[in-house]
Amino acid sequence: MTTTCEKAGGIDPCGTGNYSAEISDGTGNENQEKNTYFLQLSTAINTKKPCSEIRDDHLRSEIHDDHLSEKTQDAEKTAAGEAAVRAAEKAAETAAKEAALQRAAEKAAAENAAAEAAATSKTAAEEALAGETAAVKAAAVTTTSEKTQDAKKTEYRDRRGKYASKRKYDAIQAVEKLLTQACKATFERDIARHGLSPDLRKLELSPEDLDRGRRYFDEKMWDAKVELEGAMPDVERIFSAETYARLCHQLAYYFTPDHLEGNEHASKLYHKDNGFTFKEIMKWRRMQSITLEELVDIIEADPDLYYRSNVEAHYTNIDWDEMSDMYHHDHLDGMSDDDKKKYLLKNADQEELDDVYGFGSASDIELLDFVVFSRKLVNS
Repeated sequence: MTTTCEKAGGIDPCGTGNYSAEISDGTGNENQEKNTYFLQLSTAINTKKPCSEIRDDHLRSEIHDDHLSEKTQDAEKTAAGEAAVRAAEKAAETAAKEAALQRAAEKAAAENAAAEAAATSKTAAEEALAGETAAVKAAAVTTTSEKTQDAKKTEYRDRRGKYASKRKYDAIQAVEKLLTQACKATFERDIARHGLSPDLRKLELSPEDLDRGRRYFDEKMWDAKVELEGAMPDVERIFSAETYARLCHQLAYYFTPDHLEGNEHASKLYHKDNGFTFKEIMKWRRMQSITLEELVDIIEADPDLYYRSNVEAHYTNIDWDEMSDMYHHDHLDGMSDDDKKKYLLKNADQEELDDVYGFGSASDIELLDFVVFSRKLVNS
């Protein structure tokens, strides 16, 4: 039913229509519907609009409100979704950061562990190396100690097994080597090995010369063996018996009348000092490579050859009375000094001459100027 309210301002002041039935939809919400109807009626009176327009406006308002509510809900849902997404993203980002931090911490821990392990390994290696080095040094010390002990027990002993000094032991070894070489020595080998004069080959040796050479060789070997038993060595080399025979033969020849008469230069040298100096003899070609000590030994081995000082003071300072008493030459009493000198030169042995003339302690440089003479020629 439609009610027209357009009278005197559009409102039916005496409308008595059955509005309850009209506005009731059978849902039981009569109170709500009444309130809505009275709201519309009040609005129509105030606005002077028909009730139908008021209702349409109301309906449109409700529809609009419904739309706004839906939009609000959608916006809220959207905001909630976005918030949820952001929250999820933030949570994921936080989780990622925490995971990264965890990985970094694990990596650092692993690196620290590796560094500690490397340091431990290095320390262990260094300790092992130090231990090996110490072991090597200890072994070296032990070896050296053992060698030293062995040297004391074996190397530094003489031929009788007694302890000897290093100097004496070396001397013993040198003498043993010398004796071994001497047993293999020959005249030709001496020329090649020691540089002796090949002109010695030209000498014709007699049986007496060869016997003298053998005796001299045996004497040198004996001296070396004596030194080997205890005394310090004084022999540097030993020639063959034939070599000694040739050297003795040549040296004796220099003091024979044949040599002095047949060689004017030699004759002048000899008569100047009544002999030849060691220096002059060593300059002759057939005496090349012979040392002063070897020449002295060969001269002392010849029964006719001696040497004396050529310094005048060695003669003038002699106490002849003392010399006469020392050597029991009583028959020297009453002789002149010149006769006493000649007597001693002709009869005294080499040691006596050394004592008489006071040159037993002469140096090698002084000895080079000493005069070698032959007793066979003293009166000539």
